[in-house]
Amino acid sequence: MPARFVRWVLFLSSYTPLFVIFAIRYWEDERTIAVVAIAVGVLGVAGLLTYERQARRLAGQFERIDNVESRTGDAMAYIVTYIIPFLDVDTGSRADLIALVVLFIVLGVLYVNSNLIYFNPLLNFMGYHIFEVSGADKLPRMMLTKRHYVRPGENIEVATLGDYLWLEKGS
Repeated sequence: MPARFVRWVLFLSSYTPLFVIFAIRYWEDERTIAVVAIAVGVLGVAGLLTYERQARRLAGQFERIDNVESRTGDAMAYIVTYIIPFLDVDTGSRADLIALVVLFIVLGVLYVNSNLIYFNPLLNFMGYHIFEVSGADKLPRMMLTKRHYVRPGENIEVATLGDYLWLEKGS
């Protein structure tokens, strides 16, 4: 599993579209909040791009894929949090602002501790798809690939990004 700092950066990147929505929503009335949202989003995107570049450099090994299940649709559950900016949050209210920050911290802790780094809309924007696969050892893993389809029985070169996460090399 990537280091905790990297997982937090990936968490931030997963919410970059939400930060853009906040920035648009609050640009006229609460410019400070909008600028902070943009800065956090930029930090997240830079972190994701750096991580992806480094992950591609990892040594790969060939794994036979025995079972495959697309998990791309699971990212839709993530969409629920994108409703937050449309719940008339009073950013002038200190209590509402603190509550919003606490919500993001709770989401971050869940994301980081649950190894959910593959639920990231930016990965989808970058062309990645998520599959739950198992190899010869029968352990389920998530695999990030730019393929739209993975066939059982294929031998695929993957880099191990964590205990339960593979990145297909060359995709």
